[in-house]
Formats: sequence, C-alpha cells, structure tokens
Amino acid sequence: MKKEDKNKQLPFTLPENYFDDFSAKINTQIKLVEQEEKTTKSVTQILKPMLLMAASFAIIFSLVYFPVKIYMNSNEKLQNKTIVSNNYIINEASTYEFNEEWTDAEIEEYIISTNIDDYELYSAIIY
Repeated sequence: MKKEDKNKQLPFTLPENYFDDFSAKINTQIKLVEQEEKTTKSVTQILKPMLLMAASFAIIFSLVYFPVKIYMNSNEKLQNKTIVSNNYIINEASTYEFNEEWTDAEIEEYIISTNIDDYELYSAIIY
C-alpha cells in the first residue's frame, strides 16, 4: 500500500454517541410498531377465523348429509318396490283358485319360482 492511501479520509462519518443510543432507539421503534399492530386490527382480521370455521363445518356437513340422504332415498325406493312386488305375488296367489289335484312338489316349485321369502309366506298363510 502506498502512503497516500493511508492518509485519505473516508467520506462517511458517524454521529457522536451513535452506538450508545442505538439500542434505545431500536427498542422504542419496536414498541411503537407493536402498539400500532395491537390497535389497528380490522374487522376482517377478527372475523376471519370464525368465518373459516363456519365454512369448514358447512363443507363437512354437506359431504356427510347429501350422500346419506341419497342413499336413504334409494334404499326406501328399493324397499317400496320389493313390498309392492311381494304384495302382488301374495294377492295373485290368494286370488288363484287352487286345485286339490296339485302335488306338494308343484306347490313347492311355484313358491320357489316366485322368490317369496319365509316371512311373507308365513304371513300370507296366517292372514
């Protein structure tokens, strides 16, 4: 290095006691920012968590309620169709004039071919 370079002064200087007051200035600025954050909460910041929770409950409800409702309606329709078809078979069997000439095997074959279950057969015989 040359001697001339050592004698040059830097163009920038620090104010006196800059580092002595530095931490105090930073602390006061931090406190001011924290106070501003506490006092400036908007309505959306307050209501946002509540709205998100309500929306999530609505989504969960709709994901559970509608498939169950559809399943229950289809199950009821299926049961109604089975009841109607079984009642038709019972009515047809009760209006049919039975011949005493039928054998037990023929009656058994008729009952099996109509796909009537035991409960409906017993209730048709009793009533």
